[in-house]
Amino acid sequence: MAAKATVMHFRVETGEEVEEKADEFEAELIKLTNDFEWPGLWAIPRASRSIRDLVDSRYSRDAGLFFVGFVLAGLYLLAMLGGWDRVGTGAVVVVVGLASVALGLLSAHGLCASLGLAYTTMNDVIPFLAFGVGIDNIFGMAQAFAHTEGKGDAGHLLPTRFGLFLRQTGMALAITTLMEATAFAVGANTQLVFMRNFAVYSFLTILLVTFFMLTLFLGCFVLEQRRMDSRRYAVLCCFKVRITL
Repeated sequence: MAAKATVMHFRVETGEEVEEKADEFEAELIKLTNDFEWPGLWAIPRASRSIRDLVDSRYSRDAGLFFVGFVLAGLYLLAMLGGWDRVGTGAVVVVVGLASVALGLLSAHGLCASLGLAYTTMNDVIPFLAFGVGIDNIFGMAQAFAHTEGKGDAGHLLPTRFGLFLRQTGMALAITTLMEATAFAVGANTQLVFMRNFAVYSFLTILLVTFFMLTLFLGCFVLEQRRMDSRRYAVLCCFKVRITL
């Protein structure tokens, strides 16, 4: 009986002192194996750095797609939430909202990395998950505030509107975030390592995105509304728009 396949193992010493040389050895071994050509023979390399190389290649491939989605979402929010005049443009709100999503995503990844949780290929979808949660929050908060138009007395119009806005939207946002985070927290109890890491990454991402939405985004939203109420330019906010009769 002739063998149709064989497996060859090369043990590499590990440790901080030899880590760089071991990494170079594996890279050269993968290169030589991929360049190997012989009629009827195929060589498939697999090394400890293979997963890292796969993640790096997927990152570079998905970065462009994620950037395009980021820009399109910003344009959509700008068209739906802001006006196109010198005062009512919502560019600042949109930029700060997207920045809050990015900060939550990066903070969650940094925290998980500091905890020693490995990044898996399933985590490629987490930026789009954070994207969806953040855009939903931005759009919902802006629309809920718009529904408070005309409420409140003249002296406390803006504080009253934001009080009504948070009373109506805050609870809904908290319940939605809690349910989403709970679903991933339950999933983190699985015995599958890659599924557990994905659930923890997603759990922290949702919590941190919501945290930045309720702090950074909401604070800038208040300042932006004050600027519009005082009829100041969107870019040169130090100057007021002159009203000509």
